[in-house]
Formats: sequence, C-alpha cells, structure tokens
Amino acid sequence: TFINKQGNKQGTNYNVILNFIGNIGNQLTFLRNKGYSIPFFSLEDFIVIDNIVFSFINDDKIFKIDDETKNITIDYPIKYNKTHSFIPPGLALGLGDQPDKIPIDIYYSSIYYSLAQLCVYVFLRKQIKDEEDYDKVAGPFIYTSLYWCLKRCLDKDESKRILLYV
Repeated sequence: TFINKQGNKQGTNYNVILNFIGNIGNQLTFLRNKGYSIPFFSLEDFIVIDNIVFSFINDDKIFKIDDETKNITIDYPIKYNKTHSFIPPGLALGLGDQPDKIPIDIYYSSIYYSLAQLCVYVFLRKQIKDEEDYDKVAGPFIYTSLYWCLKRCLDKDESKRILLYV
C-alpha cells in the first residue's frame, strides 16, 4: 500500500529512505546482537506506520547465526516473490521453487545486500543486481552518506559488508 500511494509511485523522498534505513538498521542490529539474521527481504515483510515508521514483521525469515562460521542455515523452503523479493548473490538456490537444494548456508551479512537492493527499489523504483547496476542508477544521491552506506552493503566480499551510515 505504501509503495503504491500516489506520491510514492515514482519513488520516495530522501528523508523517507533515511527513516527506512534507520528503522530497519536498528532491527537488524538488535537481531545480530542476539545472534540472528535474515537471508533476504521482500516488500511483503514490512509494515509502515504513519508513512515514516518501518518495521520488519516476517519471523519465518529469522535464522540463528552459527558462532563459528557466521553463517545462517536455511533448512526449509522460504516463499518469495520474483518481483518483490531482493535476493543477494549465493541465495538463488534453495528458495521456494528449488526445495531440493536445501539446506543452504549463507553468510549473515547477506541481508545487507538485500537491504541495499530494497532501498534502491523503494527510493528510485529501479531493480539492481550488483554494484555495477547500483553505480548506474545512484545519480540522484551520488556521494551522499546514503550512497556510501548502500555501497558498503553491496560489497562483493560478504565478510566486508557492513551497515554503516555516517
């Protein structure tokens, strides 16, 4: 509903996306501190309150982080929508249409990649698959704090991915 509102059909404004990153970032940090992470986001995973407060609500996607490997193990099929899910690299296998590929281990920071993809979609209504796509569409906010935050989330090296807004 939020995405389809008249004022948001072409994308949201900069302040809304900053609120989104702040709200969801706090939730991801809380989960990480408790030893949990999420493999990927879909639009259906959120509720929006008063057009400014965003909350993740899909507890089916919360998985325990292994203390040694820092991986999460997806051990059951997760439903996803091909147009409204933001799948990080390495997770294409093991989703709802390929349950025979389960279990699959992914590094806990994969969610940051998905978050960056989602933010670009909400802000600009453009789908990105990688850092190269991101650089092509990031013109409206290039070299801002948001730009660098999302760029860090899209790092190819999953051990270097970090959610940091400065």
